[in-house]
Amino acid sequence: MNKKTIIQIVLIVIIVIILVIAFFRYFDNSQKIIIEDNEKLVNQKLDTNNNQLDSIEYITTDNKGNQYIIRALSGHIDNKNPELIIMQDIWSEITLHNLEKIQITSSAAIYNSKNFDTQFSNNVKIIYGKHKISCEKSDLIFSENLAKLYDNIIYENIYTKLFADKMEINLVTKDSKVYMNDTNSKVKIIQKNGNN
Repeated sequence: MNKKTIIQIVLIVIIVIILVIAFFRYFDNSQKIIIEDNEKLVNQKLDTNNNQLDSIEYITTDNKGNQYIIRALSGHIDNKNPELIIMQDIWSEITLHNLEKIQITSSAAIYNSKNFDTQFSNNVKIIYGKHKISCEKSDLIFSENLAKLYDNIIYENIYTKLFADKMEINLVTKDSKVYMNDTNSKVKIIQKNGNN
């Protein structure tokens, strides 16, 4: 082959590469986004026309070795506050540094991609070992190592079933506080025989 033919082949290859890149950049409506740094991993499919997200996954690990994963089937970025992602059909898991796991599912959530705080709502279920909690709303506030649960709380373990309006759980110490909205009402506790 002579130099002229080699130069023509190289130019044709470069033109094809530029055309392929231009097509995927300007004509393809969705793109795969993967962002990775020390704090988070985002793996999602973004429809650039309406901020719609599919197959969302965020993973973060704090400086104590606790890991937080949140996944959603779909969602969208809040136009007024772009660090907020409104999600549907949520599964999440906190793996503590001692390898204990807390799983949370819900129908909806608002996730803050800057501080990882998450507001779960609609059919919230929390499982931690033999402890199960269901409620309507739950806030994970990582800056305070706190989980707040609201509305129609039902807590169950092997021996106890508890009904309340509000609950706060310290994610580090596992200490919890249970409240009712009406100060005249009392938290209802039912003892079980352990065989249920």
